[in-house]
Amino acid sequence: MNSLPEKFYQRLQWLQISSEKRPLLALSGGLDSVVLFHLLCGAKVGFSAAHVNYGLRNDASDGDEQFCRELCQKNGIPFFSYDAKAEMETAKKGTQEAAREIRYAFFRTLCITENFTQVLTAHHANDSVETFFINILRGSGIEGLRGIREENVNIFRPLLSFPRKELEAYAKENNIAHREDASNAKDDYLRNRLRHYVIPAIETTDGKAVERIIGTMRNISNEADLLNFFIKSSFPESISTTEKAKVLSFPEELRPIVIFKRFQRIHLTYSQAEDVSMALYGTSGRQFFTSTHQILVDRDLILAEEMTESPMEELTINPYDQIPGYRVSTIPISEFRLDTNTFCAFLDADKITYPLVWRFVKTGDAMVPFSMKGRKKISDIFIDSKLDRYSKAKRHVLCCGDEIVWLEGYRINDSSKITPQTSRVLCIIPEKL
Repeated sequence: MNSLPEKFYQRLQWLQISSEKRPLLALSGGLDSVVLFHLLCGAKVGFSAAHVNYGLRNDASDGDEQFCRELCQKNGIPFFSYDAKAEMETAKKGTQEAAREIRYAFFRTLCITENFTQVLTAHHANDSVETFFINILRGSGIEGLRGIREENVNIFRPLLSFPRKELEAYAKENNIAHREDASNAKDDYLRNRLRHYVIPAIETTDGKAVERIIGTMRNISNEADLLNFFIKSSFPESISTTEKAKVLSFPEELRPIVIFKRFQRIHLTYSQAEDVSMALYGTSGRQFFTSTHQILVDRDLILAEEMTESPMEELTINPYDQIPGYRVSTIPISEFRLDTNTFCAFLDADKITYPLVWRFVKTGDAMVPFSMKGRKKISDIFIDSKLDRYSKAKRHVLCCGDEIVWLEGYRINDSSKITPQTSRVLCIIPEKL
């Protein structure tokens, strides 16, 4: 059997952790991070270390910082520290959450200022198993049963496949000194209760229990990756537009999970996914809201759109003013060249009186579209065009007095059209053209 340093070196190669990547070690002073410190030194990886002093244990916290500083000085490792005592005193979140946010903010800052590209943490197999059980107890889908990721963007956890008892044995064999955090002995947190009672109880029935659970989690993770790949392959288009027919092609019992995986990244819950699945059979127009998006089950599509702050209701346009997203100008008829893009509007400038009003479509709006004689409700124009609800909500109209002279993206009012008698043209052209 390979020794811990040999297996660790293999993980470094697999994760491509090297001196050239300028790794930064999160060094707390506890057994896990100190063992990782010594393993990195033994593998001759050039790295730096960072420590955060939260001040939660008074003199003991200062002792942790001093221990880490001296350990780095002894081994010629660049050391960075951050005093977070004031921030922790004013933190409005829970202690663990606040400490985590401060810690990773410090690491991000160092990555920018010191050009580090890899942050190494000392999470090990037991930490991942604890996370596995925490997610089970809180209720989790397949994603939560992956445990902790070995690599996540620029965060790397090279000890994740090693159980804590292996790290403890290595520290004992090599007389590696470390700091003990008395708070780890308390049972205030669910993680500590799992660590002190549940995991040891499982290990009494099978000494390899942690390794076996890690293997199961690896299988779950692979299956989750396969499911995600299948969903992406089935729906290659933008998440904003999903064909109902594609979802309905799946067996009925699988549709909720397909919808959930499709919209999970915009924070749709599984319960909502079940409701969306049921809405596929009903009248179109059902809407669902996540923390960031609104989802509409339309005629043939499931539409998702990010929610933003409501823009102003109306904008008054005076001569020489611009319409947001458009270039507005008046030119002689001799310079006019027609563009058939429906988002361009060309009006007889002499038939326009200011100020104009640029606003969203309202219920009851009507106009006489170009080349037609009778008035037509804008809602009927939308129906004829089979426009979905979200697109309808985005459409503007340009009003001259009580008359709508242009419906954005469609037609101008017949009364404002260019005729042989026109001498000046009011041009409204998208900025992107």
